[in-house]
Amino acid sequence: MMRFLHLSGTLMLLALAPAALCAQAPPTNDTLIRDVLLPTPPLLDLGYMRLPQSAVAAAVVHTVSLGFNQGLVSDPALLVQGSMAGVQIYNRGGDPNALALMRVRGLSSYAQRQPLVVVDGFVGADIEGLDPNDIASITVLKDAAAQAMYGMRASNGVLLISTKRNQGTQQSVALAYSGQVASSVAYPSIEVMDAATYRAAGGFDFGAETVWMDEVQRTGLSHTHHLALEGGKGSTHYRIAGNYRDVDGVLRKSGFKQTSLRANLHDTSINDKLTIDVAVAYTDRNSQLGFPDAFRHATTYNPTAPILARDAPFPLNETLYGGYFEQVGSFDNYNPKSLVAQNNNNGKRQIFNTSALLQYALHPKVNLHARYGYQSSFSNVRTFYTPQSYFRGVEGLTIDVYKGLAYLSDITQTSSLYEAFVQYQQATERIQVQLVLGTSATVGRYEAQQLSLRGFRDEDELAIRQIGTFAKWDALSSRSERQTTALGSNLNAYFGQAFVGIKDNLSLHASARYEGTDQLGAATQWAMYPAVGAAWDLGHKITVVDQFKLRIGYGATGALPDQWGLAREQKETQIVNDSITQTFLRRTANPDLAPERKTELNFGLDMRVGKVAATIEWYNRKASDWVSRSFNNSAPQWVNQNALLTKGIEVAVDIQVVQTARANYSTGLRLASHRSYYGELAQEPLIFSYPGGAFAVPLVAGKEGEQLGQLMGVRFTGMLNAAGSPIFEDVNGDGVINRELGTDLYTSRSDYQVLGSGMPTLELGWMHQWQVGPWALQALVRGTFGHSLVNRYRQFHEGISPQRGIYNYVVTELYTPAASANYVDQFVERADFLKLDNLSVSRTFMVGKAAAPNNLRVQAGVQNLLLYSRYTGADPEPVLEDPNPTSGITVPDPYGFRPSALVTGIDRRTQYLPAKTFFIACSIGL
Repeated sequence: MMRFLHLSGTLMLLALAPAALCAQAPPTNDTLIRDVLLPTPPLLDLGYMRLPQSAVAAAVVHTVSLGFNQGLVSDPALLVQGSMAGVQIYNRGGDPNALALMRVRGLSSYAQRQPLVVVDGFVGADIEGLDPNDIASITVLKDAAAQAMYGMRASNGVLLISTKRNQGTQQSVALAYSGQVASSVAYPSIEVMDAATYRAAGGFDFGAETVWMDEVQRTGLSHTHHLALEGGKGSTHYRIAGNYRDVDGVLRKSGFKQTSLRANLHDTSINDKLTIDVAVAYTDRNSQLGFPDAFRHATTYNPTAPILARDAPFPLNETLYGGYFEQVGSFDNYNPKSLVAQNNNNGKRQIFNTSALLQYALHPKVNLHARYGYQSSFSNVRTFYTPQSYFRGVEGLTIDVYKGLAYLSDITQTSSLYEAFVQYQQATERIQVQLVLGTSATVGRYEAQQLSLRGFRDEDELAIRQIGTFAKWDALSSRSERQTTALGSNLNAYFGQAFVGIKDNLSLHASARYEGTDQLGAATQWAMYPAVGAAWDLGHKITVVDQFKLRIGYGATGALPDQWGLAREQKETQIVNDSITQTFLRRTANPDLAPERKTELNFGLDMRVGKVAATIEWYNRKASDWVSRSFNNSAPQWVNQNALLTKGIEVAVDIQVVQTARANYSTGLRLASHRSYYGELAQEPLIFSYPGGAFAVPLVAGKEGEQLGQLMGVRFTGMLNAAGSPIFEDVNGDGVINRELGTDLYTSRSDYQVLGSGMPTLELGWMHQWQVGPWALQALVRGTFGHSLVNRYRQFHEGISPQRGIYNYVVTELYTPAASANYVDQFVERADFLKLDNLSVSRTFMVGKAAAPNNLRVQAGVQNLLLYSRYTGADPEPVLEDPNPTSGITVPDPYGFRPSALVTGIDRRTQYLPAKTFFIACSIGL
């Protein structure tokens, strides 16, 4: 089925928004062209050096704020979604409280989910502490030759983020304001029957007509504000900025309110020999995390059921479930309105960081650097299910004292960074040299508490910021369970970096980082991470081109688990009946547990011919020594095992199509494709997801040489035999359908087939920027191809049958009457999509005095405007991680389960619905 999502009446809401509200400024006339086409390439960060883009030998991509995606963007990663080839960024579903999953060149670490973030030189910064309005540029180090300078935390990519600052051009005090108002409307969920159709199909009829999705979703109204003050006097310059965000999700009781402050100070003294840069930032966010399960139940709940018990066609206790109607006794079936209205799920996040960099010019060629950074973050979650809620509050329990449920969690993390390095640089007409030597130390602390309370009723007590500051939890509940974790870590490094540029056309680069940590085994704490690279520009020898630069780079990086202390023994103590104490061994120690390791070879080509610039990258990578669990002992143990081999290609093309005194039009195309294969597995086959159960998921397994992401199963022919049993494809023709999961799985005896892959084969971003006089238009088209999704809504709810009559029925053109929920191949769908992801138009006005005019920019736009896909589910974007626990793969943490990166393509029913967002914005000042 082809689906087109189009403009709706929500535009009327924008028309009512005050035009005086002012987002991020659109490009001005002279800065419309993207970075790759600028006449003077910017200086790029490469570890602890800054080099001209033309001299960089590694795979590095850079975008300044003028090229960022426009609109209601609260996650910094989404500013560059679709604009960087090989950088995968997906916020599937668009939950405003969830960070986008970001991968650089696919899965390159099993233990580390997100890239390493470096903000203004502070390594390991929390990206949630950044407001997008404060970001000046984002640089992504894509290959190991560039990443190696960050050692054992760099395998999953490195984001170098620079914040906005007064560069010394602003001496007098200047003020700038920007803001926006936005309206978000949820995409349609998967198609189900309305009340009349459901009755005609023979479903249980309770006499009402309820559109349950209308009861749990809303039009999200959001607004953001940014105020910046810049000034300076003499050699001192500063920038102070404040941000406020009030963002509504399209699910009721979801969204957040966030306030952030950031100040940057720059000063020079001692005859300009000493330079001081100081940054301080604070972010406070209060979130309604909501219950995405409400979307699932709104999709599948009986459309003839009333909202309230008083409207039922038969007598019901109107106070039993808070006055709401419930189908008591049916499995996993809850009134969606009651679920959202009666329960609460809230969170708090506070982040403080500060850093200072001192640079002293000891000699015209030698600079000394010292950096100190500190970051502290606190987050809590408070989830409450009222005793009247049938959904987890368990009003139906016969034991009154156990009614009502609360979950509390607190996490506090601190990190202190100490760095010192010396930089030498010399330049002549023929040669340029830069050398860096330094040392780094990071001291961290992690503390976590979790508390679950059964028989809890007083939600007001959940306003307490930290669990430990209140001593009466046991007195307020019938049963409580507490878990506490406290860990410290030290990470130390010695590093060196060298760059040599010869005649502006030959560049040589080398680096090494020797790094150790006590987070892992005592016997394997230290490792070396080297890198080399070279670039040779032949443009001066080829008359038909302006640039023809060949690049090669090789490097090694590492990865540390998101969890600390995995090399240590873990015991759990339980108190039974207040008198009997039992201790269980939950994890065996492993003193040989080492960081993961990645090695990568990258070839690159940069070309420029007139107004056309292109970059091509090819890479070959091995990610080995995964930090993963082994069950060979009586208790699990974390070990280094398994490897993943990846090959990929990336293409970036930018064209300045029109460039006149009045008009400009430029376009950029980004293409990326990669394939990952298992290698050096500890056992074969390695089963990641078992296909058992009435609603079977595909078999997901690994074997050396096989691709990551394969969804496997036996294929149903659509026919039944005389006995009414299904007939499956007999792949090998031996007359037997072999579904064994042992060593026969990948042999000719097996009848399993590859039904699809959860991994995309091609990702596309196509950017457009037009400007005519004071008018400007930006557009981003984004597409992903080659991946498949298992549509779990169809699997659970498609097909009319008495057994399913208490739930609503899914209706798609793909329905096969003979299909069964455990014939998983019926529900594996290709999910290719093409999306108009971002469209905005703006106009610039000159206001104020003629001698000192200000730019007033007014902008309107839409995000997620148009979508084309044959996928019948709500969101065709790839599922690169399975959020559902699966045996032997998910990693228990103090507050749930870590998603599995090896189980892809399963579209679970817990997905937040994506939204289409309309916005208007304006900015004035700087």
